[in-house]
Amino acid sequence: VGTAVTLSNSSLTSVSVPRIPSHLLPKRTTTQPLGQRIANEFQFNWRLKECVEEGGLQAAERCFEDWTSSKYVVPTEIDFGILLDAASKEKNVDAVKFWFRSALEDGVQLDARALHAVVSVMAEVE
Repeated sequence: VGTAVTLSNSSLTSVSVPRIPSHLLPKRTTTQPLGQRIANEFQFNWRLKECVEEGGLQAAERCFEDWTSSKYVVPTEIDFGILLDAASKEKNVDAVKFWFRSALEDGVQLDARALHAVVSVMAEVE
């Protein structure tokens, strides 16, 4: 299934996260022009961060659901990173697992910050 990425942490020996070949990932498309899509994604990132600041993970999850129900917003690694970071700060293992799995199922390749949120929560659980 591709090359694995190994993440290390002083309290955790290592975690191997398999890279999924791009041809196996779901196609993430929208019918909107690129400029409008970028503007929508920027506005969504900003609003999602506001939701976290105002009401934590639960508010951010409601915001995410409302915005992504529109066919014009395709969540990015930034959006999933915001949710993973919020879940990590609240030490909500179930939410971290859910959003990590959702990102992978959506074909989103998470960045180092999002993966750190996953590893840090999982390391504390063990």
